[in-house]
Amino acid sequence: MTRPILHFKAWCSIAVLLGLTSLAHAAIPLPAIKNTAVNGTAMTVQVVNFPTGPLVVKFNDATVNATYDQAAQTIKATLPAGLGPGTYLLAIYKSDIPFALADVAIGAAGATGPAGPQGPKGDKGDPGAAGTQGPAGPQGPQGAQGVAGPVGPQGPPGQVGPQGQKGDKGDRGDAGPTGTVGPQGPQGESGAAGQAGPKGDKGDPGVTGPQGPIGPQGPQGPAGQDGAGGLVSGALVAAGSPTAPGYTFTGLSFSLDAWAAKAPMTTARFGLAAAEVGGKIYAIGGSGSRDVVEEYDPVSNTWTTKSPMLTGRNYPAAAAVGGKIYAIGGIDSNFVDVTVVEEYDPAANAWVTKAPMLTARRYLAAAAVGGKIYALGGFGSGGPTNVVEEYDPVSDTWTTMTPMPTARYKLAAAEAGGKIYAIGGDNFGYVDIVEEYDPASNTWTTKAPMPTARLELAAAAVGDKIYAIGGYNGEFLNVVEAYTPGPRLTGYILYKN
Repeated sequence: MTRPILHFKAWCSIAVLLGLTSLAHAAIPLPAIKNTAVNGTAMTVQVVNFPTGPLVVKFNDATVNATYDQAAQTIKATLPAGLGPGTYLLAIYKSDIPFALADVAIGAAGATGPAGPQGPKGDKGDPGAAGTQGPAGPQGPQGAQGVAGPVGPQGPPGQVGPQGQKGDKGDRGDAGPTGTVGPQGPQGESGAAGQAGPKGDKGDPGVTGPQGPIGPQGPQGPAGQDGAGGLVSGALVAAGSPTAPGYTFTGLSFSLDAWAAKAPMTTARFGLAAAEVGGKIYAIGGSGSRDVVEEYDPVSNTWTTKSPMLTGRNYPAAAAVGGKIYAIGGIDSNFVDVTVVEEYDPAANAWVTKAPMLTARRYLAAAAVGGKIYALGGFGSGGPTNVVEEYDPVSDTWTTMTPMPTARYKLAAAEAGGKIYAIGGDNFGYVDIVEEYDPASNTWTTKAPMPTARLELAAAAVGDKIYAIGGYNGEFLNVVEAYTPGPRLTGYILYKN
């Protein structure tokens, strides 16, 4: 049955999708939904002036499976089963932007008609999918024992053992015979000396002597064969712009950076913001109810739910100054960019409203340096932007600053060591770009990319580490990666001409 369209609303973002630069292009027809037809769970939508795909179809804010035939200007979608009579909202999206909406009225089901004649026999079904892989085989036998290592060098000889005990004294010789009476005979000779005692036992081995000192370093090897002064093709030279006759130098630049995974958030979501106060990180807003606030403790690697925002928003930015967190901009539940700024006090777990931002935008990022907050990039009325605006919490005022070198939206930003890091985002695809901004010199530097390319993430720093949280790269993510900024080193590789 064909259902009439009760109403539809085309958003201003249609101009961006059609490539218009102003509303003066009145001669270009706007996309429109002509009518819909619903039969059970099958819905056919007839449209006019629709752009090229891909398109996303949402029925009552829930994405449904759909195919789009641009030539026929027809969309066919599968609706959820069990829909009762009523009016439902149909929304068509392109690049996350809703550009056509309509109400679809579904009446009560009519009486069942008589059974039709039996249809022809259906074609043979496709072969079934291959079975799942069997379990892994048993573990193989243990490898043979490795051969014994070589015998170590012989230790120095032990000390000489102590001398054995002195043998016992020999027996005294027998007395000579008594002489005849007369003059006294001569004195008898002394007895022979006793035999030497047995040889003493061998002494215990002496203790091993201390290891000798390390020998002197050997002489330096000869110079390379293919270069004067020891230069060899393929060598890395850590020097600034070296030169040598007959050689070509190729620059090489790299960073000493690192990432590590952390505990996931309690609520998986995208389009959120984050900021740090008192060593804790606060993940704010995002997809879903748009007002969720959760606290992360890096010490215990755990998450806790906190008081929600006053204004539920998707794609806001957040930064902290003076122990307070500022949630900036975003898009509300009516898909309208806002300039709303709200202040959160973690100590009181409470929110208050502050002065609005100069430029209404969503998908922006923010970070604080020197008591000021910098709102970076985003998506405004002209599409992706590189706008940078500075907020002073003391005077509650905003000032326009030097723009980013790369226009991006759906990015994140965090401060570490007095510098701001603009991370990831959307540049006509998921990106892993990391750029460093130095407010003191007003300059930008490219840094090591993230392991996980993504958009609509949040980032915050604790100490010298930056935490990239959540996001989207085809699915909602609860990935958390920690980044440690390191110096960028430059060297040169030389090649012989």
